[in-house]
Amino acid sequence: MLIPNDTIDLAHTADFTLGAIVVRPSNREFERGGNREILEPRVMQVLVALAEAGGAVVSRDDLVRRCWEGRSVGEDAINRCIAKLRRIAEADDGQSFTIDTIPRVGYRLLLTQPVEAVLPAAISTRFPAAITPPLAMKFRNIFTFRAAIMACAALAVFGAAGFAVSWLFPRHWVVESSRAIIATPLIERHPAISPDGTMLAYSSGKDVFTRQLYLRRLAGGDPIRLTGDDYDHVAPNWSRDGSRLVYVAVKEGEPCHIFVMPVPAGLAREIARCLTEERSRADWDSSGQAIYFSDRPTKGAPTCIFRLEIATGRRSELTHPPADASGDLEPSVSPDGRRVGFLRYRNEADVAIEAYDLSTGMESTLYRGVHGFFPSWAWAEDSRDILISDQRNSLLRRHSVGGSDVELFSTPLLIGRLSRGPDGLLAAEMDTFRSNLVMSPVKGGGQPVFIDPANNQTWGLSFSPDGTLAMASNRSGEDAIWLMPPGKPASQLVGFGQTKLMSLAFSPDGRRIAAVVALQDATAIRILSAGGTETASIPLPSLEIGDPQWLPDGKRLVFPMRDRNGFRIVRLDLAQPSKITPLTDYGWSVVRLHGNKMFGVKNDQAGIWQLGEAPRLVTAKLPAARSEQWRIEGNDIIFVDAADREHLQLRAQPIAGGPDRFFADTPRFGDDTASGDSGEFAINPLNGHVVYTSAVQVDTDIYLLHLVQR
Repeated sequence: MLIPNDTIDLAHTADFTLGAIVVRPSNREFERGGNREILEPRVMQVLVALAEAGGAVVSRDDLVRRCWEGRSVGEDAINRCIAKLRRIAEADDGQSFTIDTIPRVGYRLLLTQPVEAVLPAAISTRFPAAITPPLAMKFRNIFTFRAAIMACAALAVFGAAGFAVSWLFPRHWVVESSRAIIATPLIERHPAISPDGTMLAYSSGKDVFTRQLYLRRLAGGDPIRLTGDDYDHVAPNWSRDGSRLVYVAVKEGEPCHIFVMPVPAGLAREIARCLTEERSRADWDSSGQAIYFSDRPTKGAPTCIFRLEIATGRRSELTHPPADASGDLEPSVSPDGRRVGFLRYRNEADVAIEAYDLSTGMESTLYRGVHGFFPSWAWAEDSRDILISDQRNSLLRRHSVGGSDVELFSTPLLIGRLSRGPDGLLAAEMDTFRSNLVMSPVKGGGQPVFIDPANNQTWGLSFSPDGTLAMASNRSGEDAIWLMPPGKPASQLVGFGQTKLMSLAFSPDGRRIAAVVALQDATAIRILSAGGTETASIPLPSLEIGDPQWLPDGKRLVFPMRDRNGFRIVRLDLAQPSKITPLTDYGWSVVRLHGNKMFGVKNDQAGIWQLGEAPRLVTAKLPAARSEQWRIEGNDIIFVDAADREHLQLRAQPIAGGPDRFFADTPRFGDDTASGDSGEFAINPLNGHVVYTSAVQVDTDIYLLHLVQR
């Protein structure tokens, strides 16, 4: 048995078959029944490694050496690739191949039919039928290599050898080294490398409400603190000459403040206030006389990119996002100063990286289909390519506009914001985040009771009448629905692959689950039985909808839906899925039901209202930033009281009116003191116990990567 020890080069790996599946590594695609799908480079490398082993066990170390070039990667990265390959095998009920896990050893690919190399006729006829596919691939590579050498010699005769060598052996960008440069128990984020590559500005603090800005030499030494008040200081960016920083100061409930500070010493000066947004990010124009930042012109309007003239304070809207988009965020000026790049956010499954040409006023799409609420990116040094951190797969990629992607770096950590420096320097946030399900302490002042330890995140909580809890989680490597019956551990009901699962809702009888999924250009509601069988998939003419609520008859759903004019509450009849009935005017972004009565929250406004011909304010105590953190239990509205961030609790407000009262302690609710993720809660209908999500592992450090071209 021949098991290659070299790194798998997809470009020079021959096509082969796995039963009814044709695999084309050089194109990163497989074909089954006339349908073609593209695989990520790493997943294709793992498939080739397993197939070339011819049924032998491939150890995890071998996979790391051949598919990750021996770099240190966590088990999650390998498990993710294996999970995707198993989904391919399961699509035809294992009729082509299966992948076995050999505990504490590795993996084995077993075929229902022998592997057969799919070689061009002129080449395949040169090899005996008895040659195994891995060896045939080796011979083919040797044949191709010899032909290439002969071609180079011929070109040299004509004076073009240099061009031939560069064409045959192109140089590729790789990450030569990576190391943690800022790593403490505090939350360190927003890295910004100085233009000369000697300094790093960043934010640091115990939470995300009172962080300060720091400056540190990349060569080492103690950091210098730049700010020192009770605001949250974020998003520093250097001017082109390295003499100033622009940054944002944030206080909850206020439009943000934009400051400019001389570096390394000097007094900060406020140059602008945001119109409505609490948080923003700014970058310098190449002239140093203006900045670009994100803001909403009015509450409820899409976010756009503004240009601000520093000397005069004059501001103008640079971008005009479509009305059905949430808006434009994270502006970044290209190294040549000609374009402003930004994120155009539609929903979590559809985030585009756009560029605004400052000379023509034209917009172009650099990349579309990034996942995540705020995926990170940076311009490459040539002002054409871009670097993208894929938060779903923990990958760093270099994307050539109009061309292909090159994977640069893989890590079990989540890659956050990026900052590019000179000579291949790149600073990146590396996040560790894990949230588990807990129950309120039995006694006041106690600690929460962990009821579902999981090695990733949990959200979308919904109880059935019998006390079974449905929740969304990505602990298996994909978004999936998990069920926890009373007294039993959670188990996976159904996985959603690369589809983003947003929220869940049990039907009143507990027999069905409505699941909201985010798609490119749309959202959809999928109806599943309690056993996991999908009974309906209903596409919606919207990029974003809120949590669905079942009406008591179990035949209709009510939810907020955004269109070009904003959010409003609508009703969907499952018997007539093409018919959507508006129930309110625009401006309502969250809804809950109490029987047939509706209660809602307005866009960017504190309080909960009972909806009807004349909306009635029930309580004004729910902050706008926590618009989804409330439920209805009996005749009370239960909401999160965040007046004391160190001691969060739930309060009960009678629907009929009167003073609110204490309902339950919720220590460590969400991740409020670390990342700002405010968490979710649900109430068990059998016993009234409160369950909620709580972060058990949160840290963000800053790594320094060195990119080289080889």
